[in-house]
Amino acid sequence: MPRRNRKVPLLKRYRLRFARKRPPTVMWEALLVVLFGAVMIYTYSFAKKITVGATADSSEPAEVVRVQMLNGCGVKDAAHDAAEFLLAADDAEYQIDIVDRGNFATFDVTETLILDRGDARDAARYLADLMGVDDQHVLTQPLMENVLEIDVSVLLGRDVVTLGLRPAQRRP
Repeated sequence: MPRRNRKVPLLKRYRLRFARKRPPTVMWEALLVVLFGAVMIYTYSFAKKITVGATADSSEPAEVVRVQMLNGCGVKDAAHDAAEFLLAADDAEYQIDIVDRGNFATFDVTETLILDRGDARDAARYLADLMGVDDQHVLTQPLMENVLEIDVSVLLGRDVVTLGLRPAQRRP
């Protein structure tokens, strides 16, 4: 088969296809400068964050103690007031996290008990000292299914009135 005669010479087609692009406009140059500036600012802030984090105070954070507060005395809002009392106590060693507040199965508990639910014996003793409960009322009683990952349970008894666990200011 004969070749068709093309109207555009081969060299011209090459030049059209691979022609040199136009030089960048001022808009593209400005966009490039803005993007470069944004990258530099991000790099500076990242470097600053890393260096400040390395030189920051290296004191250990407080251990989080997950507490369950149970009202076993029948006094209205006793669990709420005791929880607010514990949350108001600011300590560098322990950070108290109240994960559950509620009523115990019965309201005939005479003395407040602090129950260690795992390996938080020191935290249980700390809570006992904070609340004014004797060490003989700090018991170890692990939970079979500890879904809430409770470290310490506080079972409030009728002696809660004498412990003085009312928060400083009552919410309306």
